[in-house]
Parts: sequence; C-alpha cells; structure tokens
Amino acid sequence: MQKNVMRQCFYILLIFLFTDTIVAQKYQLINSKHDPDNSKNCSLIGNCISTAIIKNDTLYLTIFINNNGRDLEAYRDSFIYKNDTLSLILVDTNKIETTFRFNSFKNIIDTFYIAKMQIMRQLVGGLDFQRLQYNFIGFNYLPKVFQFDNENLCYCPAKMIHYEIYKGDTVNIIDKNGHRQNKWLTFYETGEIMKQKNYKDNSFVSGQYLNKSGIVIGEIEESEIETIIIPEDEK
Repeated sequence: MQKNVMRQCFYILLIFLFTDTIVAQKYQLINSKHDPDNSKNCSLIGNCISTAIIKNDTLYLTIFINNNGRDLEAYRDSFIYKNDTLSLILVDTNKIETTFRFNSFKNIIDTFYIAKMQIMRQLVGGLDFQRLQYNFIGFNYLPKVFQFDNENLCYCPAKMIHYEIYKGDTVNIIDKNGHRQNKWLTFYETGEIMKQKNYKDNSFVSGQYLNKSGIVIGEIEESEIETIIIPEDEK
C-alpha cells in the first residue's frame, strides 16, 4: 500500500515537472545582443522600447537602457513571462539553481543545488547607454507590459521632448532621442540673452556670453564644466 502511494506521488511529481517543462518551452529566448549605443540619451528619456514586432511566432524586441556600469553579459538570458508581462530581469549572478533527476537505482527523485557563478565587471567613466536586442519564439501577440529590472517600459519618444519659441525661433530643443540640438539660450532676470550655446547631437559646438546690451563679451567653453573666457578689455 505504501509503495503504491509513493508510486502515485512520484507520477504526480513527474507530471508537474513535465508540465512546467512544456510551459517553459513555449516561450524561449533564441537570441540576444547587447551593444553600447549613445544614439539615445536614456538619462533624459528613460529606459524605453525602440521596437517590438511580432513576425510569425517570433517577438523581435529592442530596448535602450542607461546601463549604470553593469555587466549585462551576466544576465542577458534572464526573463519571465507571466500575466501578459514580459520581464527582462537582472538575476542574482550567484543564484542557487535547483535541479531534479530521477534516480532509477533508488527509485527516488534526487535534488541537485547548482551555484551559477558569474564574474561581474564594473564599467567606469562616461555615460553607458546600451541597445538590447532580443528574439523570442512562442509569442503570437505582443505582451501588454514590458519590464526591465522590475521597471515598466514605455515606447521611446517619437516627438521632441522639449523646446521653446523665442522671437519666432525654436530654441532649447531636446529631441526625441534626449539630445540637445541647435541653439540654447539662457536669459538675465530682466529678459535679455545672457548665454547663447550651440549643440549638435548633445555635443557642445560653441558658446558666447553677452551683456545686457546684446554685445558678446566672452566665449564659452564646455566639457564636464562650463568655462566663460572674458578678454581683459571686456572685464
């Protein structure tokens, strides 16, 4: 009697394991690629979806993130699909994984604990934006929610994020990629132009410092900090 009960429990366990395997196999990550890409300034636009397309049963997904110096190689294949939410997760790289195997000699299920070890690299210096491309199979329609590191993702902006109009001219532009573009103006409290800078794809090109009469009295240099150079005769 006891053997029959144990045999029934064993078969039930096998059914659960087989069912979990089928569910796990339905959605599979078949390819992923992570590349540095500064074409979008994620510090301004946030982590966002660039494209999400279903073709046949394959989901092609591209997102941009501010990587903050993390080594994505350690967890590029980690994802969960549940409740119509596709979560790209940053798992513990020293995670203990549980594996089951039937021991035919003992007629029992053996349990194995495997430590998945990964070496983490910390990147230093500069902005670290990444383009993440994923290809999944098993999807017939787009998930309602996409997440990265437990943060809901929106689609990347399709229009300018910010701009101002000054005397009919469009200035102080932050484009759809989060980059400063063209003319940027800073004003005195009384309304006159104090600084005029020019940007190309978020890179500083040139700048001038003006007095309240609109006369250029200094040149502006900008790297990590802003420097105003005023000739001696203008001081």
